[in-house]
Amino acid sequence: MISFKPEQGNYLKTLPIHHSQVVVEDTKKNFIIKVCIIPSYEFYSKILSYGDTATVLSPESIRLEFEKKFINAVNNYKTVI
Repeated sequence: MISFKPEQGNYLKTLPIHHSQVVVEDTKKNFIIKVCIIPSYEFYSKILSYGDTATVLSPESIRLEFEKKFINAVNNYKTVI
């Protein structure tokens, strides 16, 4: 499952990230979807393109993969001279 800031909801309902997308929650506080996919470079790139407006909630293995990607990105900025 992936949580988005609520303002992303209308966009994601109009242009789903995958044909298997199902809206789990659509409130003023949360917009959560579920997708059934095999993670790929395209999937990671798509979710990363949402920046801080998206949070992978589950499965834990994918959540941890995104966490590593964001830590690596932050570290890249720490090493810039």
